[in-house]
Amino acid sequence: MFFLLIGSLRLSSFPGAIMSTDKACSLPSAGTIVVYRGRSSKSERNVRVLAEASGGRMVVEAIGRQGVPVRLTIKQENLRPLQPGLFD
Repeated sequence: MFFLLIGSLRLSSFPGAIMSTDKACSLPSAGTIVVYRGRSSKSERNVRVLAEASGGRMVVEAIGRQGVPVRLTIKQENLRPLQPGLFD
């Protein structure tokens, strides 16, 4: 079986077989609302993803304590998908 690696896509010798890597599938796209789980498991907040940063981190926007939007850089592993039905 013949494989050709191009960036994050893997093309095999079978026509129409395009698969992306796990990392590309797990990254939320910009504008997506996700749940950020903080240092303690009890602190969770809904945040909006703005961009991908270096080192496995994401730039997100949240509402701060005084009601002003705040930009944070957080680890991707602390992001969880939003529960279904909240904003449908």
